[in-house]
Amino acid sequence: MKNAFTYMFKDNGIQKKFLALWAIYLIIAILKAISPMFGEFSLPYGCIRLAIIFLLLISTGYGVACTQSLIKKEDTLPFLNIKNIISGFKATVAVLLLAASIIIGLYLVIVGVRLINPIASVYTFKILGGIIFLTVVFYLNGFSRYFAKTESWLSFFQFKKVTNQIKENTSTYLKAFFCYIGFALAIYLFKYLILGGLCMVLSQNVMTIYSVIESLLTTYVAFFTYYLIANCIKEEEVV
Repeated sequence: MKNAFTYMFKDNGIQKKFLALWAIYLIIAILKAISPMFGEFSLPYGCIRLAIIFLLLISTGYGVACTQSLIKKEDTLPFLNIKNIISGFKATVAVLLLAASIIIGLYLVIVGVRLINPIASVYTFKILGGIIFLTVVFYLNGFSRYFAKTESWLSFFQFKKVTNQIKENTSTYLKAFFCYIGFALAIYLFKYLILGGLCMVLSQNVMTIYSVIESLLTTYVAFFTYYLIANCIKEEEVV
C-alpha cells in the first residue's frame, strides 16, 4: 500500500488534476469560514450552503471516477469534469440511504428496549451505536469500491457480497484499512496541533493560511484514499 503515497505524482497531468480538485476544496474551506458571518436563515447563508453541496457532489463524483480508473489499472487518472456531479449524487444518496436505515433501525430498537427497561435503553444505544459505527468504518472501503464498480444506489447494503470479497482478500483489505486509519490519525494530529498552533502565531491571516493548507491536505488525502479503495481488494470478483 506504500504506492498510495506517491502513485499520483507519476501521472503526467497530475498538476492540473491536483489543482482542479484543490481549487474545489479551497473554495469549500473559504465558504465554510465565511458562512458564520451570515444568519443561519438568511439568503446568503442558504446560497453558500447550496454552493458547498454542489462542489462536494462534484468532488465526490471525481473520487468515484478516479477509483474506477485505478480499479481498471489505467495509466492516467481522469480530469475533473462537472459531469462528475452525477456519480457524486448517486454516491451521496447511497450513503444517505444507509445512514437513514441505521438511524431508523437503531431508533426502533431503543424504543423497544425502553418499553422494557428505560435505564437499559441508554446503555443499549451506546453499545449498539458503537458497534454499528465501527462496523461501517471497517466496511467503508469495501462498500466504496463496490459502488465504484456498480454505481448502484444500494451498494452500501451489499454486506454479504462485500464480506465475501474481504474474506478472499483479508490481508490486503486489513493493510488498506490500517494504513488509512494510521494516516488519518497523523493528518488529524498535524491539522489540529501543528497547523492550529501555526494559525495562533500568525493570527492576522488565520483564515487564509488555514484554508489554503487544509485544502492542500484534503486534496492529497483524497488521492491517497482513492488508491486504498481501489486496491483494498485485489481479486477481480464478479459483482
